[in-house]
Amino acid sequence: MFTGLIQDVGLVGRLDRSGELVRLTIQSSLLEEGSQLGESVAVDGVCLTVVSVG
Repeated sequence: MFTGLIQDVGLVGRLDRSGELVRLTIQSSLLEEGSQLGESVAVDGVCLTVVSVG
């Protein structure tokens, strides 16, 4: 469960499926400004990990 502070609200810009894998592209000004690989992002209460930027 994500227990951090919510700092921004973003939009799902793209959703790609490959078998059981789902990759979300999230549009957020905060993410664009300085997100780094390995950081956590909460999506509907689920903690996801940043795997690519840009």
